[in-house]
Amino acid sequence: MAPALNNLSLLLNSLGFYQVVKLLVTPCIVVLERMLYGARMSTSRAAALLVVCIGVGVACVNDMSINIAGSLAAAAWVPAAAVYKVLWSRIAKEEAWATLPLMQRVLPLSTCATLLMVPLIDPPGLFEFQWTFDRMLLVALSGVSAFFVNWSGFLVMGACSALTHTVLGQLKACVIILGGWLLFDQRYPPKSIFGASMAIIAMVAYVRANLQESRQELANGSSTTSGDNVCGSRSRLKYSPPVSPLQEHYDAEQLLLVSEAQSQVRAEHGSSP
Repeated sequence: MAPALNNLSLLLNSLGFYQVVKLLVTPCIVVLERMLYGARMSTSRAAALLVVCIGVGVACVNDMSINIAGSLAAAAWVPAAAVYKVLWSRIAKEEAWATLPLMQRVLPLSTCATLLMVPLIDPPGLFEFQWTFDRMLLVALSGVSAFFVNWSGFLVMGACSALTHTVLGQLKACVIILGGWLLFDQRYPPKSIFGASMAIIAMVAYVRANLQESRQELANGSSTTSGDNVCGSRSRLKYSPPVSPLQEHYDAEQLLLVSEAQSQVRAEHGSSP
């Protein structure tokens, strides 16, 4: 449902207002992880995130127009996106799900929910669309591209965190601006160049603070949740992967064989002169 609401918000709102609303997902994730899991965030990382959001806002927001329908769509999308990212990351970590099996479990349900929303979101005349070979090819390529985009995003949320996934999305916007300006001589307002540069510097500071806190946790042997550490070390959740009944039966047989072997050895030593 979150992707569908995202597309609806983009359809009904101006690009500037959409970017501002998109930035609200970051603090929403921080608050949600604090409420649900007691995740804590240090002052240095919070300050770096704030500068990242300000920089991306300065770089990307140019036009602002607000309407009631777009505001309602945005208000529904922000919490849905935050819950979607946080729960996906938590389930992938705590239940030791691999990315593709979890996608196979979740995406069919989300596809059905999206299909139910199609009559409300898509413009009139959807069933009157004229299908040609070129159009079908473009739709198929779009679907394949969407799969790889979702797969890479879910990999990040499973290996790192929901907050890291959001920050990477903001990094993408900054790289597009600076890359177009440096490599392709595209013209951007000075404020966009300044905002993108400020956001990237803040992201570097954010990653550095993550690394320092991860080293401190390793040195102190701490396993407390700290919100969003670097990939592979976030939260340091202590859990055991699920064990199948077959594995339990195999382990029991192995223990029994070891016990019988030890008894046999003791009996041989006891009977020897």
